[in-house]
Amino acid sequence: MSKRAQAAMEFLMTYGWAIMVVLIVIGALAYFGVLNPQRLLPPKCTFPTGISCNDHLVVSGGLIKLNLINGLGEAIYVMNVSAIPMTGNPINDNCSTDYTGPGDVLYMRNGDELDIVLDQTCIISSTFADPNSKYRWDILFEYYYADSGIGYNKTISGELLTSIQE
Repeated sequence: MSKRAQAAMEFLMTYGWAIMVVLIVIGALAYFGVLNPQRLLPPKCTFPTGISCNDHLVVSGGLIKLNLINGLGEAIYVMNVSAIPMTGNPINDNCSTDYTGPGDVLYMRNGDELDIVLDQTCIISSTFADPNSKYRWDILFEYYYADSGIGYNKTISGELLTSIQE
């Protein structure tokens, strides 16, 4: 009976040490940032169906540039576009930026492109940003259909995940 118990203990100890070594290696890789999921994700700018983000750029010093396309099937008036940094950004989390065009409302026909430049002065300089990290913003796009009135405004929420460029 004791021989079986000894064999079982040796088996558990051998594989226990191997499992412990694997866990320590994974912990070390995670600690040093090799397994950082943000590092592995590609940059993206996404909106729900209807508004699409064709291109984007975040520049150190505070500019967020978005190229948006109206795919809603109707002409719209854009009231406002806002960028709100998500928690975890090395930015002032209470900072948000609003964009309103000339006359406070921009007209977009179906299929039109719109270049939005948000001046977010609270974005940190790229010298303090990790070039391998990506940062997230919630983008709020407020509009109403041209056939409706301003009382029927809608808000679409998108997401921007990208690194800060020079």
